Amino acid sequence: MDPLSVTASIIAVVQLTSVVIGCLNSLKDTSKDRSQCVIELANIRNLLVQLTYRLDEASSDDVWHSEVRALATTNGPLDQFRSALEQLQSKLTSSASSRTKIGSALSWKFSKEEVTSILTRIERLKSLTQIALEMDQFKLSQALKGETAVIASTVKSIQTDTTALIVGVNSIEEGQSSDQYRTIMKWLSPTDFPAQQSDIIGKRQQGTGEWFVKSPEFTSFLRGEKQTLFCPGIPGAGKTMISAIAVNHIWEAFQGDNVGVAYIYNNYNRQEEQTTEKLVAAILKQLVQGRLSYGEPVLALHKQHASRGSRPSFDEICTTIHSVLNNYSRAYIIIDALDECTDTDGTRGKLISALLHLQTKTDIRLMVTSRFGSGAEDLFQGALELEIQANEADVKQYVAGRLGRLAKCVRNDKELQVEIQDGIVQAVDHMFLLAPLHLDSLEDKSTKKAIRLGLKNLPRGLMAVNETYNQAINRIERQSPAKTERAKTVISWISYAERQLTTTELCYALAVEADESELDEDNIPDIEELTSVCAGLVAVDKESGIIRLVHYTTQEYFKGIRESWNPEAQDEIASTCLTYLSFEIFNAGHCDNEADFESRMEQNPFLDYASKYWGNHASTVQQAIKGLALPFLRNTNQLLCSTQVIFAPDYKVYRNHKGYSQSVEKCFTGIHVAAYFGLEYLLQELTHTDENKNYLHIDARDSKGWTPLSWAAMKGHTTTVKWLIEQDNVVADSKDNGGQTPLSHAAAGGHEAIVKLLVGRHDVAADSKDEIGDTPLSHAAAGGHEAIVRLLVGRHDVTADSKNIYSQTLLSHAAAGGHEAIVKLLIKRDDVVADSKDDISETPLLHAARRGHEAIVNLLVKRDDVVADSKDNYNRTPLSWAAKNGHEAIVKLLVERDDVVADSKDNDNRTPLSWAARCGREAIVKLLVERDDVVADSRDYYGRTPLSGAAMSGHKAIVKLLLERGDVEADSKDTYGQTPLSWAAEDGHEEIMRLLVERDDVVADLKDNYGQTPLLVAARHGRTACVKVLLGRHDVVADSKENSGMTPLMFAARHGYDATVKLLIERNDVVADSKDNEGRTPLSWAVGIWNEVVRHEAVVKLLIERNDVMADSKDNEGRTPLSWAVESRYKEVVKLLLEHGDVVADSRDNYGRTPLSWAAQNGNVANVQLLLESNDVDPSSEDNDGHTPLWWATEGNYGKEWWTPYRREEVENGREAIAKLITDRLAKTKETS
Repeated sequence: MDPLSVTASIIAVVQLTSVVIGCLNSLKDTSKDRSQCVIELANIRNLLVQLTYRLDEASSDDVWHSEVRALATTNGPLDQFRSALEQLQSKLTSSASSRTKIGSALSWKFSKEEVTSILTRIERLKSLTQIALEMDQFKLSQALKGETAVIASTVKSIQTDTTALIVGVNSIEEGQSSDQYRTIMKWLSPTDFPAQQSDIIGKRQQGTGEWFVKSPEFTSFLRGEKQTLFCPGIPGAGKTMISAIAVNHIWEAFQGDNVGVAYIYNNYNRQEEQTTEKLVAAILKQLVQGRLSYGEPVLALHKQHASRGSRPSFDEICTTIHSVLNNYSRAYIIIDALDECTDTDGTRGKLISALLHLQTKTDIRLMVTSRFGSGAEDLFQGALELEIQANEADVKQYVAGRLGRLAKCVRNDKELQVEIQDGIVQAVDHMFLLAPLHLDSLEDKSTKKAIRLGLKNLPRGLMAVNETYNQAINRIERQSPAKTERAKTVISWISYAERQLTTTELCYALAVEADESELDEDNIPDIEELTSVCAGLVAVDKESGIIRLVHYTTQEYFKGIRESWNPEAQDEIASTCLTYLSFEIFNAGHCDNEADFESRMEQNPFLDYASKYWGNHASTVQQAIKGLALPFLRNTNQLLCSTQVIFAPDYKVYRNHKGYSQSVEKCFTGIHVAAYFGLEYLLQELTHTDENKNYLHIDARDSKGWTPLSWAAMKGHTTTVKWLIEQDNVVADSKDNGGQTPLSHAAAGGHEAIVKLLVGRHDVAADSKDEIGDTPLSHAAAGGHEAIVRLLVGRHDVTADSKNIYSQTLLSHAAAGGHEAIVKLLIKRDDVVADSKDDISETPLLHAARRGHEAIVNLLVKRDDVVADSKDNYNRTPLSWAAKNGHEAIVKLLVERDDVVADSKDNDNRTPLSWAARCGREAIVKLLVERDDVVADSRDYYGRTPLSGAAMSGHKAIVKLLLERGDVEADSKDTYGQTPLSWAAEDGHEEIMRLLVERDDVVADLKDNYGQTPLLVAARHGRTACVKVLLGRHDVVADSKENSGMTPLMFAARHGYDATVKLLIERNDVVADSKDNEGRTPLSWAVGIWNEVVRHEAVVKLLIERNDVMADSKDNEGRTPLSWAVESRYKEVVKLLLEHGDVVADSRDNYGRTPLSWAAQNGNVANVQLLLESNDVDPSSEDNDGHTPLWWATEGNYGKEWWTPYRREEVENGREAIAKLITDRLAKTKETS
């Protein structure tokens, strides 16, 4: 291909890209996904334009030029990308309505994973183009070899995705289910480790890390059951990249196998997100994501907690992980950088202990990386061990791939290239982190001599890291003053940031101008320009959009020098935040609904960070920024805008939770905010200089009754508390609306110094009770704050065994929270009752057993004054609760005691075994059924056995275990006549059904008390796979009727399960038009109003297109399918029926009522309009009581008593419009007659 052809091909793609961008911009859609697609396409377009300029300048004989031509070959990367763009363009421009549909799809139907996939494909071409621009012919050649095939497959995938998207617009039920699942996944864990995996592996130099995956240790880890591989390494050795390579290798090696994979990338800068609960939740999320059939335990967990706004405990999550892992043949879990994980309250040990405990129950293969000397090695005694260090071949390969960035003299000198590779290998000394920094240090060297001198001066030895960073600082400061200043600003923002910043947040922050009241978008910098001036010290994670320093050692380095290197940084950051928060746009104040709040957050991407952290940055520079801070703190509306952001839950996680943005303070003053952030100087300024004393009263109460002192005490700001309690007009012991004092808040937060300050005052009651009777000591015990408990419990004016209104004691709180040291402290006291019962008869032992705190259970059961088998008001024992919640060690501990009844029954006659089977606790079921004093087939109050419970809940392993026993009846009936098979069919557990129906002692077509067979139950719930299994058997009647005469087909039609309906009506032994006891047919049931969420057009179409289905059949009341359909709010089904030739639009039922009469009564305007358009419909017809459709629209109240308030309002609104429609039609009829 000649040079002109290459350029022409690129220009054609550039033009087509512009067209597609224009189409996307024309959509009435402001979603981030659409915007990101536009941005990425614009980036590619700009790079391709640059490439055309470079082609014009380069010689056509250049080796680089010949490699670039490969981009434009037939079916090459450009050609295939063009095809994908054309496909997308045709979908976007086919018609105005099509554009609307695609816009909707991009906004609402693309999952995050799908959008990420498309953007990743775009990124591939972008990467190739960037490599071409670097003029590195070797790297481009290698990349093209690997990428051409990938682009071919991904372009095809884009086309498939787009087609599926258009088809999917009508899949409302499926879309709702998918949206709900994504919402639950976000609720479980907002952390996106797969995005980080994609970022990290995207930076891998092809071929690196092979030494690791081929090592004997890693091979043993892959192949050996329940193996643990510990991989220590020095800082910067490349541990995170090796972890990503390991994850990638596992995915590729076991693709298609039933293998679970989960991973955690710990980060020094995100420690607040790295609690044990959040980390195990992230593991659980990955194990079920994309595996809907494995997600039932998570759905149950969500159902249990979401309604009451609580979060699952660590033990609950671990138990759920175990349930999910039972579905896999094995699972690989990789934990990277354990040393960077917070170790508050022993987080690291707790996490690893939990995973190793799970490893004893199921085949988990655990790999952990950590730096040397972090203490992590103590957790892995006896494990496989493999040190991670920068492999010489890897470093050479990495350097070879980056040589194209160096001066031209390097590209033409093979000997110099080898020198550079060898020199950098020697200098990095097993620390991969240094390789890119060393390469960056050579980029400004333009001669061979300068490059050789640079290699000679590369830092080596113990101080190599810091010296390398010093050299990077020198390179930054050798730039122009403007670039140096920009680099200092960028690095300071990242270094001082209270949480990780996104590139968008940083760009918006840097666009803020002093003394301006709005943001000028023309002042927003380009992120690549920002990173380019930072000498390789800053990196961007493309998937997550996070901008960060390249390594945690870089962060540590800047912590040491940042105050001297850029002393004004905190002042600048705080000022930027305050200037932004003072923009005129935020004068609107508090948003009164979710839509406005979410719109504000999305349109102002820096608002979240500025609101939540301006005070942190201001704390050391309060005097310097008071000119900005005081006006902001006195501006009620801007303050309320900011505090709504501070206190509302994350809108990205909770956006589907009604009212989440409204459950925040609206009576916040500047003094409350200053106290919240601990800004003592500003607090004093506000109280001393403002004339509006009512607004800025130093002891003012917010809407919860909290004073500034309450907030300062809760947040742990000791000096602010000290200043406040010294003020004459501050009540040191004031109670908020919940009866809590500042002392209570400080005790609950674990702020010992503040507790000491407050209890030392004569005007503070050390044992005050809040509205539910909890004291400061109660709060400290519940929070596990041992030092505060010791401080308070030793006072003569504090009751060590006080009870709240629920009769719960401090010991109960401590036992429930798992605070062993506090439990030990309390039970040694004579004035503490170790076995006290609360209002529902729960003891401290029961609380501990229920929540899985083994050490506390062990402490308590050893005492003579503690009843090990005590019962609560539901007659559940500690053993029962431990079995239910999956705490195997506690079950073992209790069941071996003589004073514990292993088979005790609660109020529902459920035994510990019943609960364990129902909740999927396989190990506990095994433990219990092997005991002689446990009845394996016991029945609860409803006649259900442990087998029924396991089958109902989908626990296949437990079902299998119980069926292997001779003392378990496989086909037992409960009180309602349902068998384990029937329950498995109802809940869609196909594999359990197969286990059961293949047994000789199970009747596959057994009817329950209502005449329902397993097939009918499965059809009623839309369990298509189960229906298919049962229909494949000769002993199952496909058209059986239950007591009211309904068949499986009727139930499936009634609930809109089109796939199940299709299965059934294709059979010769199923009557498609059969009638039940009421004379209703499957079609009659399909058109009804039984499910107002799901439309049934698909089912109706399947039925009315058949010759053996009467579209106008009448039931026992004389009502036709049309008569029933018009009561629904959806007109599509009504339209289908009216278009059918056999349907009488004005048929009368036994009461003389017509479809128009029913539609008018139910307020369905669209259906009335459809009926009135038919000449066959008489709007003045009278029923048997002489009532017309107009009367029903205005006076009729039949069925009103069953309407919900919302439905009543909807009907009332519709009736007014209907009355007008009918009146107009009557008048028109009169004129023409």
